[in-house]
Amino acid sequence: GKIKGIEVSRELDFERPEIVYIDEKLASLQRRVDAALPDRVNRFVDYNRDETRFIVRSWSDIVPPEYYVFDGGRPGLLFKAYPDLAGARLSPMIPVEYQSRDGLTIRGYWTRPVDAPDGPLPTIVLPHGGPWARDLWGWDAEAQFLASRGFAVFQPNFRGSTGYGHAFTEAGYGEWGLAMQDDITDGVHWLIAEGMADPERIGIFGMSYGGYAALQGLASTPELYKAGASLSGVSDVRMFMADVSKNLRHADLMVQLVGDRRADKDKLSAASPAQNVDEIRVPVMLGHGTRDWNVSVEHSKNMARALKKNGVPVELYIYEDEPHEFLDDRNRAHFFERLAEFFERHLAVRATN
Repeated sequence: GKIKGIEVSRELDFERPEIVYIDEKLASLQRRVDAALPDRVNRFVDYNRDETRFIVRSWSDIVPPEYYVFDGGRPGLLFKAYPDLAGARLSPMIPVEYQSRDGLTIRGYWTRPVDAPDGPLPTIVLPHGGPWARDLWGWDAEAQFLASRGFAVFQPNFRGSTGYGHAFTEAGYGEWGLAMQDDITDGVHWLIAEGMADPERIGIFGMSYGGYAALQGLASTPELYKAGASLSGVSDVRMFMADVSKNLRHADLMVQLVGDRRADKDKLSAASPAQNVDEIRVPVMLGHGTRDWNVSVEHSKNMARALKKNGVPVELYIYEDEPHEFLDDRNRAHFFERLAEFFERHLAVRATN
């Protein structure tokens, strides 16, 4: 079908999560739950000892998670995880696909603000963390938050992402900031060519590896983005690998996945935003927790210092005692409110509600 002029291929339906049962009894129960709660992802998350009553978690792109009790009859609502969003008009997450420059098919998602006008939209590119993970169709709080402020959101599952077979994941080995970044860049060019994204109003933001990809995008394709933001992101790949070897966290595997900080010194430096800060010429926002053991807070502090030295506008938010992901919701709210203001300012967007 077509959504606001965007062609949506039937084949991309498989981009929605589905479960395959070996047990016919469970398969039958799943069919009954799916019939009662259609167009959603429904999962059994708990059950009683004799497996006659189940708790079902149910969600979709426009339905935040809800919990139901199911005993073979009609599922009964227990509670909603986000009751304050009841009645809110949320934005559909549309599966898309495009070709990268070397011919690899890349899939991802395009969340279009529900009240958006026709034509190219201000867009935020939201690469996922991991990077050995993937974005999924369904409830995505960050995408919905940005869409509620009037931005379209693009989430590419670049090479190295999981869920598309081993060869696709392995195609990302040693490609931090290189082919993995090209997949993101080529997705942005595809959005512009399709008339979906306004080339004058594109920003990029991510968390963890996504934060790295945001900063690397600003350094490697400075003409593409008007602003960028990173939360808990890597800014220096060699420094990150030095920490990995010190902490002995799967150090040998990480060398295979990312590279050797000595043997691959030039390649990793070229793929490090902090080493190429001279290329960055648009405003940057950074956030980091002081107790982040995955990616040291020094990555954001060093990046901010280098940007300031170059006269690039930078906002740095340091969160005391926070690890790699927020534990305190007040800090999460603070960061995301600042983030929305940052992109509204630099991409010239008015909030839609």
